[in-house]
Amino acid sequence: MTRRRTLVLCLFAILPMLAAAVPIPARADDSSKVTIRCDKSKTIADALAQHQGGPLTVEIIGTCFEHVTVRRSDVTLVAGAPGAAIQGTKPDLDTLTVTADRFVLDGLLDGLSVSGGRNAIVVTGASQARLRNCTAHASGSGIVGGIGILFSQGASGSVDSCRSSGNPVDGIFLDGAIVTITNSRFEKNGRNGVFIFGDPGFGLPSANTISGNSTAGQTGPMTPAAGISLGTASTAVLRNATVKSNNGAGVFLLGRSTLSVISSTVTGNSVDGVELGQDSLAIFQPNAPLANISGNAVIDLKCQDAQSTFTGPLASSFTTNCTVF
Repeated sequence: MTRRRTLVLCLFAILPMLAAAVPIPARADDSSKVTIRCDKSKTIADALAQHQGGPLTVEIIGTCFEHVTVRRSDVTLVAGAPGAAIQGTKPDLDTLTVTADRFVLDGLLDGLSVSGGRNAIVVTGASQARLRNCTAHASGSGIVGGIGILFSQGASGSVDSCRSSGNPVDGIFLDGAIVTITNSRFEKNGRNGVFIFGDPGFGLPSANTISGNSTAGQTGPMTPAAGISLGTASTAVLRNATVKSNNGAGVFLLGRSTLSVISSTVTGNSVDGVELGQDSLAIFQPNAPLANISGNAVIDLKCQDAQSTFTGPLASSFTTNCTVF
């Protein structure tokens, strides 16, 4: 009983942190802006090498066939015209890698595509990145490959109005990262739409859709087929989201993970709606409208063991084998 109270208190403590995107501070007005015509054989790598010191905005026109690594802080990549894209050509290298602070990828009104490579977009280390109005599609495979968006090793940031669909493995994988996701779609990915592993905090605060994932089925004992998968003491907040029609569970929790659900719908998944295992906890918040966990093929709310449980109200009748906390 003590352990449950502690988990709930810890979760409530991080909710304000996850309620908004991680802020990226404004910098002094000493920035530079350069337009790169990738359709004229120019490269983003050249722009990063030639402009040192101070914030830099790189406006992209055309498709850049290259692998880009951003090692300096205060870099912004924006779409300069419809069809702006970065496409990796080598399946063993990530297409866009960020190892610096205050990075922004913004498709503006036209959208910006990052595709190819082992993984499409990778933010790693103590980096901070904001991704907006983008599409991500990887073409790699293997260990930590085939992922549209990857935040790892203490990285933080936000993803807004992006689509990461049809990836060989995951739409987005968060490994020891703090990320807020809004208005985004993760659909028809091979393993999970959203895979969270060992994270101190993760939020899906509004208007996200996770559907049609796990097209490849279960790919390992610790990677069950699911729309959203949490493992190894992960914590997530699911708000105003739709999790539907996934091949497997809608949301799967393992390893003492905790999920807070606010005004979301989990329905039409081919196995269970929300599945809890290894002493995991689901908290359904009383905010209107109440969460709707119904219409799933096997059980709407399933507990694999007596230590896993849930608390809070739901909007409609649902099937469960869990004991209410």
